Amino acid sequence: MKKVLFTAMMMLCFAVLSHAVEPLMHFSFDEGSGTAASGGTISGTITGTQWVSGAVGKALLFNGKSSVAVKSTDELNAAPLSIALWLKSTAADQNDKQLIAKTSSGKDGYRIKIDGNRITWQIPSADKPWGILLTASTGLNTGEWNHVVCTYDGSEMRIFINGVEAGTLARPGTIAPSKANLTIGAFDASGTAGFSGFIDEVMVFAKALSADDAASQYADGCAKIAAQADASKKKISAVTPKAEVTVTVTSGMQPIHMISGSQFEMFQSGIRQRMKSDDLLRTWKSVPIRMLRYPGGTVCDHYIWNDPKSGYFSVGSADTIIKPDDFMRICGAIGSEAIFQVNTLSVDRTANRINPNDIEAIRLGAKRAAEWVYDANIKNKWNVKYWEIGNEVWIWLFGKEYARYVVEYAKAMRAVDPSIKIIACGLSEKTRVFDPSSWLDFSKSDPSWKPRTAVSNTPAEWYDALFTIAAGSFDYIAPHPYVSSTNDSGDAKQKYLETTVKLWKNEKMHTQYASIEKYSSPARIAVTEWACNFGYSVPGGSGKVKPEQGYYYMLGNGINMAYYFGRLLEDARNEIAVAHSLGDMQTLWYWTRKELAKGEPLEHPAMLGLRVWGNHTGTMRAAVRTSGMPMLSIDGEQIPAVYLFASEDATNRYLVAINLDSDNANRVRWQTKASQAAVSLMFGDALDTQNFAGWNEAVKPVSIEKYTVSSSGGALNIDLPKHSMAGITIRK
Repeated sequence: MKKVLFTAMMMLCFAVLSHAVEPLMHFSFDEGSGTAASGGTISGTITGTQWVSGAVGKALLFNGKSSVAVKSTDELNAAPLSIALWLKSTAADQNDKQLIAKTSSGKDGYRIKIDGNRITWQIPSADKPWGILLTASTGLNTGEWNHVVCTYDGSEMRIFINGVEAGTLARPGTIAPSKANLTIGAFDASGTAGFSGFIDEVMVFAKALSADDAASQYADGCAKIAAQADASKKKISAVTPKAEVTVTVTSGMQPIHMISGSQFEMFQSGIRQRMKSDDLLRTWKSVPIRMLRYPGGTVCDHYIWNDPKSGYFSVGSADTIIKPDDFMRICGAIGSEAIFQVNTLSVDRTANRINPNDIEAIRLGAKRAAEWVYDANIKNKWNVKYWEIGNEVWIWLFGKEYARYVVEYAKAMRAVDPSIKIIACGLSEKTRVFDPSSWLDFSKSDPSWKPRTAVSNTPAEWYDALFTIAAGSFDYIAPHPYVSSTNDSGDAKQKYLETTVKLWKNEKMHTQYASIEKYSSPARIAVTEWACNFGYSVPGGSGKVKPEQGYYYMLGNGINMAYYFGRLLEDARNEIAVAHSLGDMQTLWYWTRKELAKGEPLEHPAMLGLRVWGNHTGTMRAAVRTSGMPMLSIDGEQIPAVYLFASEDATNRYLVAINLDSDNANRVRWQTKASQAAVSLMFGDALDTQNFAGWNEAVKPVSIEKYTVSSSGGALNIDLPKHSMAGITIRK
């Protein structure tokens, strides 16, 4: 085990300078804030970077336009010379991107740049401008920390990658002095030819480091990394709370009706293959997933309910397509209620589109929807209660058009089964401009048809049409309030913090509440799709996250998803919250189990977030009073560091505690007469260990532990590590 641990640390470590070699300049980037970096006697000016966690301490994240400018000195122009740094690229195949640049004319100074995944070390001369390049024979590992040393002794250039020599080149002479500043991460201070990724521990030496020096730095770094990993592990198991929040919970005030669920995308053939797996259904049931949405998102408006092969999304063989009866069996197996979505784009086949200008075409679509209601609830007696009219139809329809659809569809469907609940498509923000003209064209059959090249809607216009034209025709509005950070740097902690602020503001849901109030509508809210940082929550599935990065995005997104669910649960007008999605993305559970988790499977962030809330549906919401609550200051917002929500049933009282603080542990002191509490805690190092390249026994990026805590002094003390969440249960 020690050998395995040491090998793993060797993959991540970065150099710590041997005491025998002192640098002219050493930028550790451990300041953690500000626009100035200290390099010892030399300082640098930071432009456009982000302060992030390094492999040890802090580092800088460069976005392709950022830089650190260091004023030129005579020492930085002299030979012999060595430069050492640590880097982690966030983009593959970066070509001619500068890591270190001190040249102006191409005839002076020197550069270190990255081409593809290889380092190039350049010291040009007057007769060879932009020439004399040495390219490393060893490539870098994209997405992982790499240690680079480039040396020049007056006659030979050398490159070392991760402690091993990767190239030499004869280059007699001196370094032509350059008046240009030394720039880190770009060619110049303006960010020209900038690098995208992390840079740490930049050092310049007035000597040519030897192979032993490079290897020694690397080995010393390994020891420091291993020591920090061990300290981090101990810190998780014995946290020291920054603050203690005293919590008092009083009896339940109002029933909680909100149903938690997941989208289920019928065209995912992989699910069908796994339906026979008992552990898959047990996992879904244990969350619990209490609602599934079928056929799932965009597919609904291309889906022919009694002939799936005629639909656009008819992927896979007939044996792998999940038909309505298959879906209802799954719902029965896991105890889930169904939402059925009806097609508003096509009638009986994909090519037979519905013309929004033709009321008879709309009524034909409504007739087909009513036939499905009959098949489901009258013929098969499935008693499907919730029926959703289309999905994100604002892509091709305007508000007044869709309102007419809702009127006609609701009339036809309710005529078959008056007990059903109609869900109308909602809108949480102004849409971008869509061009559906390539697939929505009725010019041959409708002389009045005008090419539809620019469709955009706002919530105000959309809801004005729904709440006036279609008033009384629907029971729920269905917004899809996705919340995402705009930070695409690859830094999970920054993405987590920015998302936390957006969830605190909850602006997209406030738009829904305001619309209902404006029109005094009795309609409730069914959030039929929601997620945090959707493209980053599915390693391998979205293409935005490498598989080895999945764990730290799971931790941040898991906490964000749990927090978001609580924010939805706070308002009684929200009665349905269907996450996108634990259908196709449930395959992630198998993927992590097989590839990385070594027998300890982790789950999709939405599932982690929903699992901590599993006991709260169908209970009574309880009042929570707190004292001693620490506050987080993020982007000018003051946010309670610990999010708390309580409910109870006849036997138990439940508390969700989410520590939103990404830097500090906090303690929840629950004042209660109960002698014990059952705790399920999710925590981890993942947001601080972004170079984690797989599962190992030394540091688990995400851990889920279940344990019992006993009362002390009339209270239950639950310590929450930084960025963690807990579901707590006591008997009343």
